[in-house]
Amino acid sequence: MNKRTHIALDDELVAQAMAVARVKTKKAAVEAALLAYVRKPDYSRVLALRGKGLIDPEYDPRGPYCLTQAGLERRGLSATS
Repeated sequence: MNKRTHIALDDELVAQAMAVARVKTKKAAVEAALLAYVRKPDYSRVLALRGKGLIDPEYDPRGPYCLTQAGLERRGLSATS
């Protein structure tokens, strides 16, 4: 359901959003921003586990098992292999 809404927006911010989203209208920019916002992963439940003893305090997400280029190189691999 589409409903007409009147809101005051910062023209500079809208222009930046239009450029980033590569759209030609303010409506398309607002819709793109809303879609990006609602599709953003919600990590709040994971973050709520902090301090509960479920994750090893020594765990390093950038450690030797991560799939970043540095993590791959530590295992003698590369993203192209």
